[in-house]
Amino acid sequence: MLNKTYTNLDHRQLTIDPTFRHRASPDSESHLADLRKSLRNTGRLDAVLVWQEVDDAGKPTGRLVLLEGHYRIAAYRAEQFKGKIEGNGVPSVLLKCNRLEAHLTALAANSKNTLPLTMQERLNAAWSLVRTYRNNISKPRLAKASGVAERTIANMRQQLRKFEEDKETPEGNWL
Repeated sequence: MLNKTYTNLDHRQLTIDPTFRHRASPDSESHLADLRKSLRNTGRLDAVLVWQEVDDAGKPTGRLVLLEGHYRIAAYRAEQFKGKIEGNGVPSVLLKCNRLEAHLTALAANSKNTLPLTMQERLNAAWSLVRTYRNNISKPRLAKASGVAERTIANMRQQLRKFEEDKETPEGNWL
């Protein structure tokens, strides 16, 4: 049986077990850099998936094993170490299940075919929404949705006001 609990966990409590890591390609420094920037901009990333390990008899071992979210954990560790964000808590989904269910859940979580937006694409999307909705979206809400800093969104709004004062219509990409 699979039991999920949403919580915050201290990244220092997490164990990296290579039997749950299925990625064969080398780590992507650009992906980590993008996640770190999003974390600095929004203060939070999607929850990681963690298994509360049990032995073959179903008794808890005390280990919390990271199943999915290795890059997000690396981003949290790096930004917290540098003092860019506070605390040690990481949004987590804690699974209570047997080893087989943990392996299947980890594989399923890492089998999604997704291609995240690049930073430039996120900036362009935020700029488009600023132009379309003006101030009808709060900066925190747009920052959270786009991964763009609130300060950048404020700058976008300021630029939009300048365009309007000059009776010009902005088009295209941000920057």
